Amino acid sequence: MKSKKPKGVMGIDYHTGRGKKKSLKYRLGRRTKEVVGAIEKYAKEKRAILDLGTADGLMLSRIKNTYPLAECVGIEYCQELIQANKDKRIKIFQGDVLHPPKKIKRKKIDIVIATAIIEHVDSPSLFAKIVY
Repeated sequence: MKSKKPKGVMGIDYHTGRGKKKSLKYRLGRRTKEVVGAIEKYAKEKRAILDLGTADGLMLSRIKNTYPLAECVGIEYCQELIQANKDKRIKIFQGDVLHPPKKIKRKKIDIVIATAIIEHVDSPSLFAKIVY
C-alpha cells in the first residue's frame, strides 16, 4: 500500500512551473534574496547550510553561488524533485523533515533554512525542536 505524502509536499510540476511561470520565478528570486540577507545579518559561520524542504534545490544552488565554500545540503520528500536538481555542488537527501536522515543528524550545521514549510508540518513545535 502506498503511503500518503505529507501535506504541502510539491511535485515535479512545481519544478516545471519554476521554469515557466513568472510568479514562481519571482518568488524564487525574492525568497533567495531574503534568505541571503538574513544569513548576512545573523550567521557568524557559513560553513554548512541545510535547506529543509529544498524542492529542486534551485534556491540552495543560488545560495551556493553566494557562499561557494559552504557545504550546502537539503532534505526533500519528493524523489522527482530531487532528480530534477542538476547542481552537483549541492547534495539533497530524500526524507521527511520531521525524521531527518541520520547523515544529516550527525553533521554540524551552521545555518538551517526552512522557507514556506512550517505551515505544512503537523507539529510546528516538534519541527522547531528537531531544527534546534
